[in-house]
Amino acid sequence: MLISINNLARQKFASKQTYDFTVAFESGLEVDLRLVCGLFDRELPLFVNLNGAVDRTRSALPIFQRSSWAEELGYHSLFICDPTLRFSDVAGLGWGIGCVEQHGIQAMLQCVDAIRAGLNAAEALIGDKTLYFGSSAGGFQSILLATKDRNSAALAINPQIRITDFFERAVENALWAGLGTASVEEALEKYPERLDALVMMSLEQRTPECYVLMNASSRQDMFRDFNHLTACVKGSLEFKNPFEIWLYSDSKLGHNPPTKEETLRYIRKFVNAASV
Repeated sequence: MLISINNLARQKFASKQTYDFTVAFESGLEVDLRLVCGLFDRELPLFVNLNGAVDRTRSALPIFQRSSWAEELGYHSLFICDPTLRFSDVAGLGWGIGCVEQHGIQAMLQCVDAIRAGLNAAEALIGDKTLYFGSSAGGFQSILLATKDRNSAALAINPQIRITDFFERAVENALWAGLGTASVEEALEKYPERLDALVMMSLEQRTPECYVLMNASSRQDMFRDFNHLTACVKGSLEFKNPFEIWLYSDSKLGHNPPTKEETLRYIRKFVNAASV
């Protein structure tokens, strides 16, 4: 269903129902959403899932990674497909860059706020915090969303912290799709907060409640993103919210997330920690 952001919050939701929307913005962004409602008579978190890399040769947009997990999770689960990918036939990663006129993260956050308003209007019992989750590029998006959403927390698995350090071709494809340039230097000059989570934290003057899960056996994650995080801790940012790094070790998986069973276990651990 194609819908404006203004009308999204007016939608009527029901317990244990699934809804698909494409939310259109004046900027030209279109954000694809899938909402899977949990039970309305018990307090459940709004759990927002962000995509990592998607294979455009195997599936057409919209793609909602892990949406088949919704019933096992049992939460109010919102799945968001990165709107950046709509501007390209080949890009598999977008990092929520969006377009020149609007940051994709801002559009996603407006969608989350509208969904919360709709659930509240339906008298669903929702936890106070919105919980963001993703792996790799989805982890980057979850950190940025939690930075801007002051009543939230994020679980990020092997996230990029500064996306320009990732594989050059993937970065160039995303920049060209959203911003019309493949120049990292130009993008960093004009949109640094879209490409670097630490810049976003500095601009927002806050660090989010965040739980970063990293594979200690993945060289690229430890020598790139882990080092950015530890440098951040030693830097000028003041950590007023919990910001934890959870390490695990799996040499076979590398940058890939843990198995479904292990990921679900970490999600439940995260939900319990964020609910305290």
